[in-house]
Amino acid sequence: LFQMICSSEPIKTAIKNWKTLTESSLTIFNFDPLIAPKDIPDVIVKAKQLAQMIEEYEIIQANSSIPQTTLDTEVLREFMQLVTPDSKHFAGSNQADPQEALQKLLPLIPSFVVLMNVTTSIGGLTVPPLFQLKISNELFNKTPTKKQFDTILTTGLTAARNSSKFQTSPPFLFLHVERLPELLKAKFPMPPEFTLPDALLTTPSQPKYTLKSVIKHEGPYANSGHYTAAVSVPTTTPPTHVYCNDNMVTVFPVPSIVPENSPTYEMFRDQGTLYYYELIPSTTTS
Repeated sequence: LFQMICSSEPIKTAIKNWKTLTESSLTIFNFDPLIAPKDIPDVIVKAKQLAQMIEEYEIIQANSSIPQTTLDTEVLREFMQLVTPDSKHFAGSNQADPQEALQKLLPLIPSFVVLMNVTTSIGGLTVPPLFQLKISNELFNKTPTKKQFDTILTTGLTAARNSSKFQTSPPFLFLHVERLPELLKAKFPMPPEFTLPDALLTTPSQPKYTLKSVIKHEGPYANSGHYTAAVSVPTTTPPTHVYCNDNMVTVFPVPSIVPENSPTYEMFRDQGTLYYYELIPSTTTS
C-alpha cells in the first residue's frame, strides 16, 4: 500500500502537506470528527511521520532507478489505527486489505474529495474512493475486448457514483477487481492504458489513463495470505517495473530458484486485485 501511495504524485503531494498539521487544522484536512480527543496528539505526530517518510522515500528514489523501501512502514499501520477508531483491522499485527485502508485514507485528503466530485458526512463518503469492477467468471483467463472492458468500467463506476457523471476528468482512479476465492490466481489482463468512456463524463473529452501500480494477493484464501505490489518507475525509458515484497524490491522478472518460473510483470499484473491508474496529461497543439 505504501508503494502504491508513493506511485501517485497527487496523493504524495497532499500527504506531504500534513507536515504542517496542527490541532486547529484537523478540520481542514478532513480528519474524522469521531477521532477520540485523547488520540489527537498522536494522530498529528503519526501524520507528520508519514509525510516525512514519503519525503525520505523520494530522496531514495531520486538516487536510484529502483524505489527501495528502507523505511518503517509500520507508521502507516499505526496512523490508520488512530484515524479509524471504529475498526480493529489495523490494530497490532492484524492484516487489513489495502482497499479497506484506501477507503479510510483517501477521504482525509481534501483535494481527493474535490477532484472526485464527492461529498462527505460523519457517516462517510457518499461515493467510495475506489471502484469495484465486477467481472463475470467466463471473462477470466481471457483478454477482454475494448468493448467488454468499457462495459465493465462503465458499470462499476456508474453504480458507485449513483449514476452521476464526472464533471471533470479525475486525476487518478483506483480500480478493485473482485475475485471469488477460486479465482484468486485466475488471469484478467487489465490494460496498461485506457480511455475513459464518454458515458462517464458530463462533457466527453476522451481522457486517457496509464497504469502506475498494482497490488496482488498471495495465498490460497481470500481472508489470509500476503500482499505484494508492482510499481512502474517512469524515470526510465521504457518504464521499469519493480516488484515490492515488504522491504525486498527487485526489477521484474523476479529472481526465482527455477528461472523459467520467474514471474514477469505481465503475469503479476494479470493476477492483481487493486490497480492505480493516473490521468495522462493532454497535449494540445496550436
